[in-house]
Amino acid sequence: MRASHTVGYLIACSLVLVVAGTTALAAEEWIIETVAAAEGHVSLLLSAGGVLRACFQLVDPCCSPGYCFRDALGWSGVETVDSDNLGGDYAELGLDAAGRPVVAYQKDGHLWVAVRTDEGWAPELVDDREGAGKHLDMAIDSVSGRCHVAYSMGGYGLYHAVSDGSSWALEELRTVDQASYECGICLDSGGYPHVSYYAADIGALGYGFLDGLGWQFETVDGPKALLGLRSTIELDGADQPHIAYRDHNFSGPLKYATKSAGSWIIEIVDDTGSSGNLSSIALDPTGSPCIAYREHDNDVVRYAERVDGIWTFAMVSSIDSGSVSLQVDEDGTPHILCTLGGEILHAWKGDPATFPPQPNPMTWWCCRGRLITQLSR
Repeated sequence: MRASHTVGYLIACSLVLVVAGTTALAAEEWIIETVAAAEGHVSLLLSAGGVLRACFQLVDPCCSPGYCFRDALGWSGVETVDSDNLGGDYAELGLDAAGRPVVAYQKDGHLWVAVRTDEGWAPELVDDREGAGKHLDMAIDSVSGRCHVAYSMGGYGLYHAVSDGSSWALEELRTVDQASYECGICLDSGGYPHVSYYAADIGALGYGFLDGLGWQFETVDGPKALLGLRSTIELDGADQPHIAYRDHNFSGPLKYATKSAGSWIIEIVDDTGSSGNLSSIALDPTGSPCIAYREHDNDVVRYAERVDGIWTFAMVSSIDSGSVSLQVDEDGTPHILCTLGGEILHAWKGDPATFPPQPNPMTWWCCRGRLITQLSR
């Protein structure tokens, strides 16, 4: 058996229900464990059999991207994805069509993607233009194996890189005047990419998708200065988008947008303090949105879920740096990755005796709109 190096404990949290201006409280518990000594940007992925996978920025070797996984035996040892010590910023994790882990990251100001092969990690330079890969997000089609990366060029513009397994194609989706800061990407049931981004030219949340006619773009919310920052996107079973984002840079609330019958529906999720920073959105098995995010004023990770049209909230953990990443399993259990005190933490709701389940290769898990079944360790 592999020994687990986790440290688990329980946190009792207040769950806040907000209904038309009224507030009720209920108790909730989260289990939190230490994953690894690391910092910076984090990315969490659920795969077949209940296996959790994580990537992050290592402390040693300094700033390199790291990877590990958690199954029924606990967390594995940490692997260094790229060990040349030139950085591993904005690392995002996915699985290719063969079930192999893939990490996209910015190194030395350029976009790189590494695949975990039988011989070890194989890094590949994707875009060598200065600043390529900042604020990136990645989605992989588990059927075709096509890897899609959305990113900015030094914080400006919106770019798309896609691989067919042998070569990369690069395209500019929005110019440096039209977009900036963070973006999100996911794939629909046909394998087409959808993106969310900050439309800097008009100050709005932007949304784009690729169809048989090419890329289509529209405004979701705005215009308003710095509206649409920190966006993350997911698609439901009907390929309808769900986006979490921030209204203003540090002082604005967390907002949520979805599309119904061709129209955008906008909601304020949390206007407590400076909410919505570094958000991560996922959908539960019923298709309802769940959002993990940093509340900047108090440096805490909060979790919001929408049940029967009502948003509920919980304080999960303190946070001092890095980002937040959320996944929801097939039982509706949320899993959150965040950083505190130079350590990566994994938090989830539920009974520690029932997670993780024994690996079952026939279990289906949904990752960014595409179903995956293969288990690779």
